[in-house]
Amino acid sequence: MRDTERRVGSKRKAAPAAGDHLVYMWTLDGTHAATGNAVRVAGWEDRDLDPSGLITLSHGWFDAADYARQTAPTPGGCGGLT
Repeated sequence: MRDTERRVGSKRKAAPAAGDHLVYMWTLDGTHAATGNAVRVAGWEDRDLDPSGLITLSHGWFDAADYARQTAPTPGGCGGLT
């Protein structure tokens, strides 16, 4: 995702850390700046922590095909979630 959303809100939920490992789940809600489509994408990050709790490695995932579907131009210029 790039700087294409406006009026973005997000919900975050971090699962308790298990030793040096943490799973971070999130949902992004916003409006795509170019198309005006409503966008809702969920994803998660798998993080490794150092002994002081700082992130040393983070890998993230989200459904890129769903994001592309939601941000694609629609006939008539009307966007929105279905």
